[in-house]
Amino acid sequence: MTASFLASFERAATAWTETAWAVAWQSVLVVAAFAIVAAGLRRASPALRCWLWRIASFKLLLMPLWVVVWLSPPLPPQPTVSRPSAGPAVPASEDPAPDFGRRPPGLGLDPDRPAVASAPAAKGATSWRSALFAAWCLGVVAGVGALVGQGRRLALALERATPTSDARLLGLVEELAGRLGLRRVPGVVELDAATSPFVCGPRSPILVLPPRLADALEGEPLRAVLLHELEHLRRRDLLWDWLPALARVVYVVHPAARYVAYRALLERELACDRAAMDLAGQDAAAYASTLVEVVSLPSLRRFAIPAASAASPNPEE
Repeated sequence: MTASFLASFERAATAWTETAWAVAWQSVLVVAAFAIVAAGLRRASPALRCWLWRIASFKLLLMPLWVVVWLSPPLPPQPTVSRPSAGPAVPASEDPAPDFGRRPPGLGLDPDRPAVASAPAAKGATSWRSALFAAWCLGVVAGVGALVGQGRRLALALERATPTSDARLLGLVEELAGRLGLRRVPGVVELDAATSPFVCGPRSPILVLPPRLADALEGEPLRAVLLHELEHLRRRDLLWDWLPALARVVYVVHPAARYVAYRALLERELACDRAAMDLAGQDAAAYASTLVEVVSLPSLRRFAIPAASAASPNPEE
């Protein structure tokens, strides 16, 4: 049983190594091409560049499938079957002459000799392909476990959150959600462990705020902060962020996937910043002052958990 498993694992590792090597160097070329295009779009909107890097993430996820098809050997041509020419008919009453020169199957063979050669014994030592394949499998399992653990920690943190009772804040959130065209107004809760405002839950969206944020910010700064978070819901970032996150899981430690995820999340935040500035009527200097004021709040200096989304593998900050 163990020898059969090791042999099967070795065959899988050999096939994986060929695919992984092709994907490893081709993904670098693909990401480099996307980086060149992004450099040419540096004056374009951050939303456009964000979609560019999301497409790059999707391309990375499809690349292993394309490489498998590319490396697969072509199917052998089907042999043509030629029908023998019709010979003289043999009367039914006459039996064909026996062929004494042909040996019936199974006769004349050594009974002590096996008909089929036995399979070679499995190697005792694990090859480098098997070791590398096992390391990749462990890396994928660790990546999936990290995403599950992140969602679990957020769920436990939300159990300690308290719904806000500030009628002014609830009215402002409802107003801004309608301005952005959101079909569902998110619930608003306060969480002591929140390091910054964030949103979570694509089906039942929740806006999580640090305590006393509405008291510390007034007017346009508060509107800008809320618009930034609500813009994540309008853009459906909670769902689209799974593309770079899954690419990082599949590629484990490959720098190309990590760079794509970094650029996608960076452009995502810049796109929400741009929308918040435009809708709140703030310029870059005023918006930067708002961000500094948010991170300088006393309630955010205490020990806190990282902001994370239950539906998105990345924080919506």
